Amino acid sequence: MTSLPLNLDGDRRDRLIFGQPLDWQSQAAQQRRVSFDKLPLCTLEQLIQEGFVQASEQPLSDPDALELVEVARCFNRPSLSGWVEVLGSPPACQEWVRITAIRFEGMITPAERSFFWRSFYHVRSLEMTPRLLRATFDSAALLFVSHPVVAYQNVVPSDLPEPEDGYDSIFA
Repeated sequence: MTSLPLNLDGDRRDRLIFGQPLDWQSQAAQQRRVSFDKLPLCTLEQLIQEGFVQASEQPLSDPDALELVEVARCFNRPSLSGWVEVLGSPPACQEWVRITAIRFEGMITPAERSFFWRSFYHVRSLEMTPRLLRATFDSAALLFVSHPVVAYQNVVPSDLPEPEDGYDSIFA
């Protein structure tokens, strides 16, 4: 599958990621990116299918989104949870949703750790324990340095607070 053209429907994109559209109208919001750290893998697939995530040709040495989906399918079992971490820009920026990391939590077997290592040994950083596998990608570091980020961790999408004025980033 090649990448679809970038879908510019910011409200639809925000609903898929956060459960509701975000208000991007303020000057401060126009200069921020918003991260979400527990996006279900099925939602990632939907974002790809609707043209919000570039399916292939990722920046730097980042794995293609479709490669991440294929790896995630290898970890598909009830006792293991998988998510991606994503970064979204204001709709006016007309940018793809960026995948900044992938992670799996649960009881991880040595074979799964080995497969994860072989799949992601080339990325920016790896965290591998008996209960956690996490790979962070190169573009994440560049994006966090170049733009202020509001980070939402472990939130229910409908409970997103508005960023406070005067803060460049909020890390929960």
